Amino acid sequence: QRQLEHLRRRLPEPHALSHPQPSPEVRQSITTALEQGQALQLHYQPPAPRPLITRPVVPLRLETWGPHTYLLAHCLSRHDLRTFRLDRIVRATPL
Repeated sequence: QRQLEHLRRRLPEPHALSHPQPSPEVRQSITTALEQGQALQLHYQPPAPRPLITRPVVPLRLETWGPHTYLLAHCLSRHDLRTFRLDRIVRATPL
């Protein structure tokens, strides 16, 4: 019993195991843009130490890979396909 209690104390709290989630506003903006075929301006925070980037995109679809959801989109500034992790999108506004 004592050993079991010791092991339980060493386990991380359940919230420590969860993954970041996109804001409801970002998810709604992307869902609406996908439904209406609308372009978006994304404000995206790539992994540190890279600065915030802004990209005009045409959303194509959402995909879940492992614990994360990604937006596959045609980037209008790069003229190529790009993948954006939803929880790293700070803001998504219609163009």
